[in-house]
Amino acid sequence: MYTHRLARWIALLILAATSVPSAHADYWIPFQQEYTGNSGDHEGAAIAAFGGYVYVGVPNATVNGYVQAGLVLVFKSSPNGVTLFDSLVSLNGPQNGAHFGASVAARDGNILVGGPDYADTLDSFANAGEIDFFFNDGAKLVGRNSHAGVANQHLGSAVAVTAHFAATSGKVASTDNGCVFTWQLGTGNIWEPFPANDVVCGSNGEQLGDSVALYEDNPTYFVMAAGAPAATNVNTLAGLVHVYVPSGGALSEVGTFGAQSNPAFLDAFGSSVGVDANYFYFGAPGRDNGSGRVGSVSIFSRAGSYIAEYFPEPPATIGGDCGAALSVDAVASGFVLGCPHSDGIVAGEGTARVYRPIQFVGTTVWVESLLSYYDLPHGADALGSSVAIDGNHAFAGAPNASATGGANNGTFKEFEPDEIFKNGFD
Repeated sequence: MYTHRLARWIALLILAATSVPSAHADYWIPFQQEYTGNSGDHEGAAIAAFGGYVYVGVPNATVNGYVQAGLVLVFKSSPNGVTLFDSLVSLNGPQNGAHFGASVAARDGNILVGGPDYADTLDSFANAGEIDFFFNDGAKLVGRNSHAGVANQHLGSAVAVTAHFAATSGKVASTDNGCVFTWQLGTGNIWEPFPANDVVCGSNGEQLGDSVALYEDNPTYFVMAAGAPAATNVNTLAGLVHVYVPSGGALSEVGTFGAQSNPAFLDAFGSSVGVDANYFYFGAPGRDNGSGRVGSVSIFSRAGSYIAEYFPEPPATIGGDCGAALSVDAVASGFVLGCPHSDGIVAGEGTARVYRPIQFVGTTVWVESLLSYYDLPHGADALGSSVAIDGNHAFAGAPNASATGGANNGTFKEFEPDEIFKNGFD
């Protein structure tokens, strides 16, 4: 085993020296423990992690007799894996078919959960959608406030949150244009629209807000990336990403990004998005590496300069949808990418990939590591449908996993680097 690890380390240095864009860095080991939902729950459809806590969406869970009301399971990290800490349900109460937990985000103690099919019965708005804000103070989970959309808006389809800001998406009536909304934590720890009542909507069925990501530069300023994977960019359904900042009491678009080479039909660029202090990361599960549509992630500087596009290294499956999910590490540099329809021992079992930047001879090399079930029992689970990363702990949702006597129970897996690589090796 040690010889094999050493060989991989040497191979990495050789690949970096010859300017190959990425190389396998290390092994991430899956924990054997498993928390599985009930039949049909689709546990792991959404996942977020921050500060040693993991938030797992179970959008089809039955809650107090309400079918597919949905909930979020909250786990706390421990040396031997995770332990169940608590759960979250809608602040408005469970409701049939609300699918609370279809989206979830967490950062700096703040938790944002979407229930995109919630019906606002007070105003007779079907499929209005809701977003609920919570706070984790380390001892308990505190509900803050909730917002509902209007009829058929499906508010909460995607969510993002930072220390002082939040973003979510919804639809424009019955169209697929999509809209994005931003919020700020205000007086009394109440989240309110920011800029006041401003909303940005897409056009031509581009599905703006299919994915959203935020980075807070300071308590009064943020940058938001919103994916529009159905947008036309040279070809239909090639996809784009729009970037916004608050300016003059409104959201101002400051950039539009697309695939840098041959944007193609069904690339779905912008299906997932991420942003940190230095980079933008954009997933495109339909991108073709020359052998087929394996999917990719493109990296740009915050200033807008194109850096590189990374296709998954073998084993990469045509139709594996790498880039369908993406999460940026708030603790260390890098991100995790979901490939939910990748094949392995079982067709469609799914994988994920962790990418870390390292410096070698003055050049940034993005190093890829595979997250897989390996020889743990599994089926066509769609591992990587959702992903999250919190330092040396990565998580991947597998909403199609089935348990004995059930189907689509769903689960999630935790991964950790093998001990020899935990502290990196620049």
